[in-house]
Amino acid sequence: MLLKNLALAAAAVVPALARATYQLDTYCDNPAMTPEELEEYKAVAIEAKTEMQRRGDVDTRAEGDITIRTYVHVLAAGQTWKEGWIPQDKVHTQMAMLNSDFASAGIKFQLVALYYVLQEQWSKDLDPTAMKKYLRKGTYQDLNLYYVESFEKPGLGGYCTLPVADVTAGRDYSRDGCTINHDLIAGSPVSEYDLGRTTVHEVGHWLGLRHTFEGGCSANNDGFEDTAAEAEAAFGCPTGRNSCPDYPGVDPHYQPYGLYV
Repeated sequence: MLLKNLALAAAAVVPALARATYQLDTYCDNPAMTPEELEEYKAVAIEAKTEMQRRGDVDTRAEGDITIRTYVHVLAAGQTWKEGWIPQDKVHTQMAMLNSDFASAGIKFQLVALYYVLQEQWSKDLDPTAMKKYLRKGTYQDLNLYYVESFEKPGLGGYCTLPVADVTAGRDYSRDGCTINHDLIAGSPVSEYDLGRTTVHEVGHWLGLRHTFEGGCSANNDGFEDTAAEAEAAFGCPTGRNSCPDYPGVDPHYQPYGLYV
């Protein structure tokens, strides 16, 4: 759990991470936190910040100081792109994007294994609990990315679990990880959505980052003081948008549902 805590504090110094889009109405399925989840989130963040302050490295982490073992699962109905198949080179391109975007926070992702699973039901994220119980690799400290052909919900780009404070007391973490539409991976032939920052955004959730617009126009909307306030999610390319004029800064580019992907 300590690794995820440290990564949360480190990720907090990265510019707002990508909430990417597939269509103009695409969204991430991570809901706003319940009051109970928010309290647990705050506890994790405080623990992480305290530990990093004790170590004296809150703002001075070297690149690669935290290495996260990563397992990628491609869930497809067949061996064509339309059926959810992703060539290996695009997986490596995506990993390079992850490492580039998190480098300033000293977080590095190491691809440990790439798995291809031909299973039509799982390729549409049907019965994800059974799928992840069967496929998930590593410990709670390790990242599992699941790329699916599509979701039942129209416009859904992906979703991811948030870190929890305690996984040692019999807590089941088999669903831990991120599930993402394969059309949104870096280098996707869906040319408008090929920069790969949907994965960056979802992994931000896995590390503990919330949506910047969750708290609306408030001084501490996403839990981090240096994030500009945002009233609600944005779509398209709203350059210079300032939905909270009474608070400093313009809306973050990557957290809205914008075409920055």
